[in-house]
Amino acid sequence: MNTQTITLAYFMDNFIEFIKRDSANGRPAQDTLNTYTSNIKQFFIWCYSISNQQPLSCTPEDIKEYRNYLWEKRQLRVSTVSLKLTAIRRFFEAALVRGLIQINPANDVYAGEDPMLNLQTTKYLNENKLQELINLIPKNGVTNLRSRAIIALMGLQGLRTVEIHRASIEDIDFNTGVMLVRGKKRDGRVYLRQDTVKLLITYLKVRGFAQRDDRGTPLFISMAYHNKGGRISRCGVRDIINKLFIQAGIKTVSNNHLSCHLLRHSCGTNLYMRTKDLRVVQEVLRHKKIDTTTKYAHIHDQMQKRYTEEINIDIL
Repeated sequence: MNTQTITLAYFMDNFIEFIKRDSANGRPAQDTLNTYTSNIKQFFIWCYSISNQQPLSCTPEDIKEYRNYLWEKRQLRVSTVSLKLTAIRRFFEAALVRGLIQINPANDVYAGEDPMLNLQTTKYLNENKLQELINLIPKNGVTNLRSRAIIALMGLQGLRTVEIHRASIEDIDFNTGVMLVRGKKRDGRVYLRQDTVKLLITYLKVRGFAQRDDRGTPLFISMAYHNKGGRISRCGVRDIINKLFIQAGIKTVSNNHLSCHLLRHSCGTNLYMRTKDLRVVQEVLRHKKIDTTTKYAHIHDQMQKRYTEEINIDIL
C-alpha cells in the first residue's frame, strides 16, 4: 500500500509498522518498538476514554493536557513523561509523513527539566554502601544470584539498564573475562573482574532454561510466569534494583527520584576516588567524550573541599 492510498483506519491498525520504517534507518531495536507501542496505546486509551476523541485529531493543547494528566493524575517522573511524549511524537511524525495530518501536535510539547536532576547527579553509593547493598542479597538461589550479578555488572562494571537487558551469553568470553556490551547507540567492551566472572558462572549453572531470541541466549532471564525463561525486560531490571534500594533504605518517599543509573554513577565516582584518573573512568564507562567523565572528578573535589569554611563565623 503506497502513501496515497493509506487510510486512517489502516494507519491506526498498523502504526507501529510505519514507525519502524521511519526509525533508525528502518532497523530499530525491538525493545524500543515495544516501548513505543506500549506508550502510544496508553495515549490511545486516554484519548478515547478520557478526552473522548480520535488520537489523530489531537491539537497541541490536547497533548499538553495529556502531559498534565501524566504529571498530576499518574504522578510520573519527568523522565518517564519525556519518554512517553517521545513515543507520541514518533506516532504523529509517521502520520504526518503519510499525509494523514497537517502538523505534528506533539512537536513542541516537552516534559521540561527534572527538578531533581541536579541533585541526582551528585548522589552515589560509596564502597561501604555498595557493599551493604550486596550483603542484603543471599548467596544462594537463582533469583538472588541473578540480583547479585546484576548489581555487580552495574555497580562495579558500570553497565546501563538497557545493556543488562541486551546482554547475551555469547557476548562473554569466560576465559578472558571480556564482555561485548551492546549499548543504545554503539557497542563496546568491558573487562570483567574475576569475581564477577565467577558469579556469572555460578548463576548460569543454576538458572535453568533460557529461551533464545534474535539477540542470542539471554544472560539474565525473567522469572515471571508470562515470560519465564525469556530475556529480562528493562522494567524487570528496574524492579529488581528498586526493591533492593528500598530494602537498603537508599530509596524512600523523600528521594524516590533515584534510579538504576545510581549504580553506574557509583561505579564512576568510586573508580575516580581510587585512581584519580579520568581516562580510566572514561574507558570503563565507555564515554565517547572526556567532558562527560569530568563530572566524577567534580563530585569528588567538591566533597573534599568545603570552601565556605573559610568564612570565619562561629555558629555553635
